[in-house]
Formats: sequence, C-alpha cells, structure tokens
Amino acid sequence: MDNEELWKHCDFFKKSFDEQLAFGEEKLKKHLEAWNTTKTAKSICKDREIKTVNDIPVTEYEEYTFLSTFRDTIEDRVKTEPRGSGELWHDYYIRILGSISYTVEGYLPDKPSICIKTTGTTGKNKFVPHGVKFNEQFISDTVSIILFGTAKEWGEKVFDPKPNAFNLVAPVPYLSGWALRYWESLINFIPPISFTDFTNDMGKKFYKALKLIENGNKIQIVGGSGALLYMTCKYFSDPEYFMTESYKMTPIWWKRMLILLNLLVTKISRKRVKDLKEIMPLKGVIIGSTDARIYSDFFKKEFGVEPINSYSTTEIGCAMFGRPDRKLDFFPNLRSVYPEFLDEKGEIRKLYELKLGDIYELIATPYYSTFTRYRVRDMFKVEDFYDGCPVFTFEGRTQNILDVLNYYRFSEDLMAKVLADVGFVSSDRWVVSKTEPSQRLDIYFEKEWPVTPNQAERLIFDSMLKLVPGFDNYIKDFNIRNPSDVIRVNFLSRGTFTRYTIKQVRKNMPLGQYKPPKVVPPNKGYVIEELKECSRNA
Repeated sequence: MDNEELWKHCDFFKKSFDEQLAFGEEKLKKHLEAWNTTKTAKSICKDREIKTVNDIPVTEYEEYTFLSTFRDTIEDRVKTEPRGSGELWHDYYIRILGSISYTVEGYLPDKPSICIKTTGTTGKNKFVPHGVKFNEQFISDTVSIILFGTAKEWGEKVFDPKPNAFNLVAPVPYLSGWALRYWESLINFIPPISFTDFTNDMGKKFYKALKLIENGNKIQIVGGSGALLYMTCKYFSDPEYFMTESYKMTPIWWKRMLILLNLLVTKISRKRVKDLKEIMPLKGVIIGSTDARIYSDFFKKEFGVEPINSYSTTEIGCAMFGRPDRKLDFFPNLRSVYPEFLDEKGEIRKLYELKLGDIYELIATPYYSTFTRYRVRDMFKVEDFYDGCPVFTFEGRTQNILDVLNYYRFSEDLMAKVLADVGFVSSDRWVVSKTEPSQRLDIYFEKEWPVTPNQAERLIFDSMLKLVPGFDNYIKDFNIRNPSDVIRVNFLSRGTFTRYTIKQVRKNMPLGQYKPPKVVPPNKGYVIEELKECSRNA
C-alpha cells in the first residue's frame, strides 16, 4: 500500500465534529439493522421493539451468555489441539476459531473473523469473537494511531523506508496481537514475530532485541504500556543490571552459567549507552493504555518525542486516541464506536450533551460487534472542547482495578479472597496499591498476625499462584523467583485507619471518602502517603 493510501485511513478525522456526529448516527442505524436480527438482540431485548439505540438497555458482559460457552469451547479446543510446528499464533487461532464457529452462529451481525482474549475485572479470562468488518476497522484505526503518533506533518512518508519497531506487543489472541500480521508488510519488527511467538521469556526477547540492535538495527517506533516501554528503555541503557538480576533469580546452575557468560561478554564488548537516541532514534511512541501522561516527560526528555495516548478494549476496539496536535488527550473515535455516557445520577447522556469538568462512565456501541450499549466501567473527565467535540482524560475505573501489564488484574474482591486464603481474615484494615514502573503490588495493613513482612509476602505470593489467573504466566515470563519483587508487605501501626477516618472528617470530606479505597490506583498515591503519616502518628 502506498503512502497516499495509508493516509486515507486518517481522512475521517479531518471532518468537523458535526460531520463526524452525522456519520456516526448513520453508521449506528446500519449497525442496529444488522444487530437486531441476531440471537443476541433477541436475548437482551426480549420482545421489545427496537427503533433506535434508546430502546436498548445498557448491557454488561454477563448478559452476553453465549460468550461463556464460546470461552469454554475455545479453551477446551486449545488443550486438545496444540499448535503445529512453526505455526504462528495468528494462524493457530484462526484455525481454532474456524473449527468452533458454530458456537457463535447467529450471535454476531457479521461473519466471525478473530477471537480475542482478555482478563476480566474479576480476574477471569474472557474470549470475545469479532467479525470481519470489526477487524477491518480495528486495523484502520491502528494505522491512524501510528501515523498520528509518528508523523510530524500530514502526509509524511512514515513507512518509506520500512521503520524498525520494537516488538513488545502482546501476541495473538490478545487484541494488539491481531494487528501484527498486517503491520509486518509495513514495519520490521525487532525481535521478529517468528521469534516472539515461540518464547514466553521476556528476558530472551530483550536479549534477542539487544543483539539485533548491536548488529546495527536501530529502533524508530515503540508501542505498548507506558510501564513496559519505560522498563525497555532502562534495559537497553543498562543491560548488565538486568542480566545480573536474572542471574540472581535463576536457580538452575547451568542457566546461571550461561547468563554469567553473556554478562561477561556484554561487559567486555559493549559500552554502556549514555544517550538512548544512539540506538533508539524514535519517531513515535504509542502507549496503548491510559498512562501516557505519567511517562510523557521521560520520553520527551530522552527522545524529544511526545507519546500518543490510545484507549482500546477487547470488547470495543479503539475507542479513543490522541491527535497530532494533542497527543495526550483522548478524542472519541466516532468512525468505529458510538459513545454514550452515564452521569453521576445514572442518566445516559449523548456526546454533545456533556459538560466541561464533569466525569462520566463510558457506554459504547462498537459497530459490527455483538456488543451494543456496552458498559465499559471506565470513567472519563471532560477536560476541554475541540471544535465542539469533548476532549477527555482518563479518570479511573468504576471498580478500582490494578492492571499489571495485561497479564493479570487485581480487584478489591480478588485481594480479599487472597488475604482470606492465607488466614489474614480478622481485619478489613488494608489497602493495596501498585508501584510504577516496576509493577510491584504494595500491600498495607495493620499487623494482627505473628508474621514478618517476608513471610507474609511468601504466603500471599503462593495464594496468588492459586487464585489469580495470569499471575503464573507473569512470573514465568519475567523469571521471577523472589516474592518481594512483585509483592511488598508494609505493616502499619495499630489505629492507622481510625486516625485516617478522623482526619477526613476534620477536612469535611464526603462520607464516602472517610475510609481509603481498598484498591488505590497509582495516580492516587496521596492516599498511601496519608496512611503512612497516620501510621507514624498513631
């Protein structure tokens, strides 16, 4: 595809806000016409007559009951039909989906094309099927995001010659992985997909990339979560540190010797990179999560590049992303998703009804998808207006969830189950947070049990292996042996939570804020600091 054809993927975003709204309304009608004939519509709407989107109730994942059967079937099939020798994940899951497509027959408004895996807010894995048109618009959206995040001016030849991109993307069946097959024709991946699809060891991926870089392959584009990109830059600037840590955490003697040999060779043959731009003359940084602002100063300082924010989910695709002149803000993607919003009173608001400074929960209808009026449970604040279009910042989740590099998620309910499993059940005076960018979980509670912090960390670590889906893959991929590397227990003084409540009352805080949230997101570190202060004064 030539450069002009690629930039046509961005033409929609040149339209005025009114034009984009009109386009979305027309596309919504076509979506509803197709969706209304599905078994999904009949299940959700019963006998209700559907004339407009307002006739459809707000939906949640559990209401799409056929998805649990689809998930169970695909997981069983994966167990009984392993990948063939040399078979890429993309080809494998296309083959698996083809063999079980009968489970979604009549439920999608389109022919099934891809199946995407995610981790739900309760920690339980989900598999979601999407159709041909959804996949096509997802690919088109990723083209726009990379062009917006990389080009300095409209129409620039970003892919001529083919740039090198560091391959940090989660492979198929995760959402981002499905775009890789298309992007292989435009980008040189480092390491290549033919390597990353056959190893789960993150250290091996980094080391392979390092060898390719040492052979003269410089990286122009990076994409992924902000924390993982930050970790990558630190690895390339000081690989000896990561090899040393890997050496310490590897129990098998011959593997330790191999790491030690690589470490010695690296120290002898390679000078430490003082300027990361020497090996990573970045043109674009695409952060596919909600934390671009946290790391924007780092990327601007190190590379002179401002990252672009992209908000996507398995169920709805690319729902919001930045523009060339406002990369850190979220603009609704009206080409692919019809967004509505729940206000604090529980009333549904249209995009053109939103008010500056207010916070809303996103309700999304992705076109050509089984999901209609889907409750995403993510909150956004109207930060500004651009040509009449609301511009958003991510505010948080309706249920605070700690996401660790898309491997696993921690909710209040799941944390409570883990603590109960290890016997820490006599008190509810605890909170859990996450340290960026190390992704370590920090747990704070008033000590009521005869254990040391290290003993508590080991107990919680072992319990998480049993109860938290995806945690075992995380520790395998990052070769983690010491529980303290992923969990840090901090004992607070008795009376800390009582003192915290008194402090909030004296500050005239709302009743709902008298107690700290059980799950404290990274952007609310002040809650942890207040607890520490209360502990010192208790």
